[in-house]
Amino acid sequence: MSLLRMSLKGAVLILVILVLALFATSAEKQEEQAETMAIDSGLELRVDLNGDGASMASMEQGTESDDAENSLSAGSPITVAGLEVSIRHSETDSTWQVVAEDDEMGQETKIMELGDDIDIALEDIGKLMGMPAFMVQYTYAGGYCTDRHYFGIWNSECVNLGYGGGYENSADYILDVDGDGVTELICNSLYSDGGCSATIYRRDGERVLYGSCGDLRTGESDASLSSSHAAWTSWYLPRENVVVVTYEKDGISQTEKCEIDISRITMYEYVHNYGVEELQNSDQAFGKTLWNIYLSGVLTDGTQLAYINMEAAEASSFAIADVDGDGMEELLLDWEDSTMAGMEELIFGYDGDEVYVEFAAFPSLRIYDNGVIEADWSHNQGFSGRFWPYHVYLYDAETDAYQFSCGVEAWDWEVSPENGLGTFPEDVDMDGDGLVYCITTDEVDPYADITWIDGGAYEGWHDSCVGDAKELSFSWQQLTEENIAALGYPKPDVEIAEPAG
Repeated sequence: MSLLRMSLKGAVLILVILVLALFATSAEKQEEQAETMAIDSGLELRVDLNGDGASMASMEQGTESDDAENSLSAGSPITVAGLEVSIRHSETDSTWQVVAEDDEMGQETKIMELGDDIDIALEDIGKLMGMPAFMVQYTYAGGYCTDRHYFGIWNSECVNLGYGGGYENSADYILDVDGDGVTELICNSLYSDGGCSATIYRRDGERVLYGSCGDLRTGESDASLSSSHAAWTSWYLPRENVVVVTYEKDGISQTEKCEIDISRITMYEYVHNYGVEELQNSDQAFGKTLWNIYLSGVLTDGTQLAYINMEAAEASSFAIADVDGDGMEELLLDWEDSTMAGMEELIFGYDGDEVYVEFAAFPSLRIYDNGVIEADWSHNQGFSGRFWPYHVYLYDAETDAYQFSCGVEAWDWEVSPENGLGTFPEDVDMDGDGLVYCITTDEVDPYADITWIDGGAYEGWHDSCVGDAKELSFSWQQLTEENIAALGYPKPDVEIAEPAG
């Protein structure tokens, strides 16, 4: 059974929301971020790929090394520490699967599963954090965003070493920051709302730790700073080996250049081993899923949510209920530990073997008992005005997932009497309220072929979709250790609750 039942473009991790959020950033914010980015526009960086302290790799801001010797196509396996890692495509589930095989033990582990509307490749990166490592890189349809996941082989298990990615200016760097002879990973990520972050991943004994380089700022107490995560940004400049930290204090933007000092960064555990184990029931399966999310923001297929730390994760909540009406309970997660662009509400199913994603969208949903979900857009910056646009998804029992059905948008005369679509169709607006509506079935280009209808026709259409169906309500619980433990799956042995130092 697929862990990710919808394509990354169609199921919305989320193309429409991300693109909308990109254009929603204010001009002032974009200008401020542009000034920060302009400090570093290209570099040549020494990277210890083989752990011998001598290898060279040339990187340009926002790209991986063009001359990496082990960069492979999707169909080419690589061998890392005796494990054969390969990428397979499942025509049945329309997914890419990253699989590690141990021929001696006769074991196979599925590390990641991703929708097929992406370009995906493997790269053997030699050693990272003192262990053989490889990278899974995938670019979303249209090339608008690239993500990179790093895995190491430790005691014949695949360990999640870090995550980097985002829009075109994102880049990752492998180098020995603290001079102890073991390389660290520094990831620059650029988000759709203009926010950026530099995260450092390192190994401490048998633990993998991560921390935000924003901790390096030299300012005063956090109490005087903006509580908005979007107001905090950090960006690693490899040419100068410093981090630029920007934050807002007393309504004034502050910018500081800080040398990297790992001892000053608050570090948390970032450990996720991939293996197969039997779970007694769906509660335990969902409990395990929630532990991974709470402790490191990682889904069961290895996908990284926009994650800050455990304290921020407790702003999120979850519920367990039969959402789709198939007679089995699902797990709902309202993920708030993020900027606006990273917020999601996810629905997970469980088939007795695996936990998988049935649905993901911005957390503003109306879920009905007839299998219909109405998912509001994260932003309403078009010409809908008084009407908030949304998408409609229908539950498909065959795939056990929600599929896109249509989108609903309006044209508000008060916002735009005239725009790129022409002049407001007053002849359609029979009730004279200055609002007309359109039902679009093209998720990629909603204006490819549209017909405007008046309020009465829209209400009639909406009644045909929802009818007498009832909107479901759920008993939400805060994402805390106590509430997760109550599901019956024990907290992982690795202690992650407090900063590691």
